[in-house]
Amino acid sequence: MPIEGETHMAINTLKSIPTPKWTEKENQELPPKTWPYEEYPKLFDMELQRRLPPHRSGYNFDPKFKDDVTLPRNRPLFKLPKSQVELVDKYIDEELAEGKIIPSASLVAANLFFVPKADSTTELRPCVDYRDLNSCTVDDRYLMPAVSDLIQKLCGGDYYAKVDLRKAYNSIRVEEGKEWKLAFKCHRGTFQPLVMPFGPKIAPAVMQRFVNEKCQDFLKEVFKSEVLTSNPCPFYSSQHIM
Repeated sequence: MPIEGETHMAINTLKSIPTPKWTEKENQELPPKTWPYEEYPKLFDMELQRRLPPHRSGYNFDPKFKDDVTLPRNRPLFKLPKSQVELVDKYIDEELAEGKIIPSASLVAANLFFVPKADSTTELRPCVDYRDLNSCTVDDRYLMPAVSDLIQKLCGGDYYAKVDLRKAYNSIRVEEGKEWKLAFKCHRGTFQPLVMPFGPKIAPAVMQRFVNEKCQDFLKEVFKSEVLTSNPCPFYSSQHIM
């Protein structure tokens, strides 16, 4: 169910799999083929997903430095191939249009470039070289769930459903006044994000804490932005997803 007062996060469903053969009774229990797009349109509304999320007390992102003296190094600007320069231009234009980044005067900006996606050999995703930021950042010791434990808890179900929260990290705002810590630079200039980016070492822990606490009343197993449900019948599976 959508959380009242929260910005909705669009959902990417798992890649298509062969349709199983249901019994007549199971077919009657299945949701319609248009589900969940018609029943929960806000969850799949890309315009809503593009909006800047609200500040949430206790959940805003702020990487704490180990001391007030050591700051991330200000390294020279990376020289990128022409193909990546074009990707940078597109990325900057889109993020500025959505209000996710703003121009910055930060002196600790890291380099922006592109790397292949983990599940693709051709598609590239933006990446900021936050190694120097991470070396200065205090660790977040929030306990991450062990994948082996999650698998054991999910055993025994007949029907499984997996959803991926689209750009989940970007659903968390950066603490106001701390955006300069996460600044990045490129041939277009220096910018700072207003939403939590990918790359800071404490981001996974912050995301896990946020999802666990926001969903604790109706969801048991979450790993960062990945949600997996296990149920005895397809009806309960659909109910638990939404």
